[in-house]
Formats: sequence, structure tokens, C-alpha cells
Amino acid sequence: MKALCVDTSSKEIGIALFDGDGKLFEQYTPALRHYNSVLLPLIRDALEQTGVEIKDVDVFASTLGPGSFTGIRVGMAAMKGFSQALDRPFFGLSTLEILAGNLVASRPGWVMLDAGRGEVYAAYFINSGGLLKKRGGFILESLEKFASRVKKGAYVVYLAAENTGERLYALNAGARLLKAEHISMIYFYDMMRAGGGFMDRARLYTAAPVYIRTSEAEVVLKRLKAAGRKSKKNK
Repeated sequence: MKALCVDTSSKEIGIALFDGDGKLFEQYTPALRHYNSVLLPLIRDALEQTGVEIKDVDVFASTLGPGSFTGIRVGMAAMKGFSQALDRPFFGLSTLEILAGNLVASRPGWVMLDAGRGEVYAAYFINSGGLLKKRGGFILESLEKFASRVKKGAYVVYLAAENTGERLYALNAGARLLKAEHISMIYFYDMMRAGGGFMDRARLYTAAPVYIRTSEAEVVLKRLKAAGRKSKKNK
């Protein structure tokens, strides 16, 4: 099985091409907020360097977030587009679930991502039948509030490219920090194969991003609508 996996949810783009148990290509590149112009050339390079044609890819996969609104849309659109055009399965997984791969199955703990505005996205994972499973929902809250959640000795996974780990430790020195160099495409692929939850053509259209925070555009739109309603009342 050949699988093309991409992550566009953070400050860097991850891409990898796998064939069965083997990794053919893996690369992590700064996104620089230009996800579309960076991702497509990376896909081209992956195919050219491995000699694999896009029609030979058996499954297309992308992270679903949380993370960059623009990045998530670009990654999902590209992978779902290839999936639809070539009639191949699509697979999506939460970015936080992939980060949880840095926790061994017998070690519960937190994973977190920088959400900007002094906030973090986070989720807690526990051991269930030898596998890590998310307990509760995804969290979006201030780093200070999240730090108060973390019990002494609890493991917390964070991204090396973000300074959330250092900031968390300054607030809660009892946290046991685990630094992840990347949102690992190898963990992504392993979880995909373990879960086998490929989306068929009917479900492809309903595969949705994991948006925890309202986008800036939606916030502005709500403000404009509220201002419009207020203006009408004052007439």
C-alpha cells in the first residue's frame, strides 16, 4: 500500500510517502504562511524523487487540525481532491492524536499545541487496551489555565518549534515535558494502518476539519451582523 500523508496544521509542512512497511520520502519545511505554494511543489518533489506516479498512490491522508485554519483547508483540499479524482480512499486524523504518538502506550499524558493569543489546544490520552485513547474532548484555553490542570509528574508533549513547553514549565515546574521535533508523519502513517479507518467515497465529502476556535473571518462577520442589527434598531 502506497500512502501520501501531509500535515499543514502548524508552522511547518510535513509530507511523507510510504510503501508498505517502508518510508520512501519524508520532509518537514517551514510553511511561512504560504501553505498552498509550498505544499504542491513538495508533493511534486516527493513523487519525482521516489519515482512514484500520483495514480499509483493507494490512500491520501491529511491532518484535520486543530491548528492553522488556512493550512488545514489547504492540506485537506489537496488530499481530498486527489482522492476524489483518482477514486482512492482518504484518511484524516487529529493533529493532537498524532502528537500523542510521542507517549508510549503505558504512559498517559497531555499533548498541546500553540493556539496563539496566549492560548493552547490540548487533549489528554490514557491507556486503553494497550493503546492510547483520548479522554474527554479537545481543550482551548489560556496557557495559565492549562498549567493549573497539569498534575505534578504528568507528561506533556509539545512541539519543538513552539515555546509552549518553556512557558508551561515556568508556570508549572512539576510538568514532565516531552519535546516533539515534528508532527511525525511516521506516527501518522502507523496510526492510519492501525485504525484502518479509510473514508469511502460517500463519506469523503463529510470529512471535516477539527476547528476548536472560531476563525477571524467568522468573528468579523458576527461583529458586522451585530452592528447591522444595532443600526436598524436605532433608526
